[in-house]
Amino acid sequence: MKVGECNLVDARTCKKEDSVKDIAITMKDKKVRHILVIDENEYPVGIISTTDMTNKVVADAMDANSTKAENVMTSPLDVCDINDDLVTVYMNMSENNRLSCPVVEEGKLKGLLIFREAFKEVMKLKKGGTLWVD
Repeated sequence: MKVGECNLVDARTCKKEDSVKDIAITMKDKKVRHILVIDENEYPVGIISTTDMTNKVVADAMDANSTKAENVMTSPLDVCDINDDLVTVYMNMSENNRLSCPVVEEGKLKGLLIFREAFKEVMKLKKGGTLWVD
């Protein structure tokens, strides 16, 4: 089974040059705890979480108006392709304690694979007898 056969969720995004203040407002308004940072080609290059905001911006007294996303994002990201094998991606997420994985199609962000969705689909494969893990 391929990653693209799973239900992907829409990801909130910002650009590397967006201000931390604008990102914080988006996170508050949309009620999200993280936002993906994309480059000019819409490829995910980092992630900013509420923890990043607290530990990097607030604790270090950074200016939220002038600080850019690229200065506080966590990078690099584990990114998968829509055609990647789901079991392989699931195992990677599990081993690295990742709750989501950005999914790209032809180099552009397609959505997020949530761990819960990956687990559900892998369990269906296991029940159907088609699961093969080396």
